[in-house]
Amino acid sequence: MTRTSVNRTLIRLYWILGIVLLLLLAAKFIDDFPGVPSQIVSIASQMYEFVRDMSLLIATGGVAYLSNIFQKRSKFVESLEEEWRN
Repeated sequence: MTRTSVNRTLIRLYWILGIVLLLLLAAKFIDDFPGVPSQIVSIASQMYEFVRDMSLLIATGGVAYLSNIFQKRSKFVESLEEEWRN
């Protein structure tokens, strides 16, 4: 895995994480905004509670994915070094 593809994957992961965090922040404080329908507040509250409860599992999956990416990168660099030596 080249450095460019690793950087592209990391940027994609950062964007996903940022979007999810912004959605959760909005879901947490949506009841403070006047004029929001009660159904949307209820759905946002339930979504926030679900993600909060599942956050450990989500983080574990993210860390496993990152370790897989960096392991592929390490194997790629090792094969390049071996090719260069030969």
